[in-house]
Amino acid sequence: MLENLLEILASGELSTVQDVASRLSVSADLVEQMLQDLERGGYLVAVTGECDRHCAGCAQAAICAILGNRRVWRVTDKGKRLAGTTRS
Repeated sequence: MLENLLEILASGELSTVQDVASRLSVSADLVEQMLQDLERGGYLVAVTGECDRHCAGCAQAAICAILGNRRVWRVTDKGKRLAGTTRS
């Protein structure tokens, strides 16, 4: 299921936690826990307002300014490999 979550996030599609939970047929609380687990494992990083303009390649770069205080996650290279979106 973690791979499925990473695939959704790696697609660059903007989704809420509830949207993702619905797609995975799980609770929003479980998605939150999976996000935390993936971040601890180095598969995701939370993008903050102080992201030092690492916008190159970020799927949310064009809309970042309007996200306000919502959390945005970036899939790391390690996460992309697990999701099958890059070659090893």
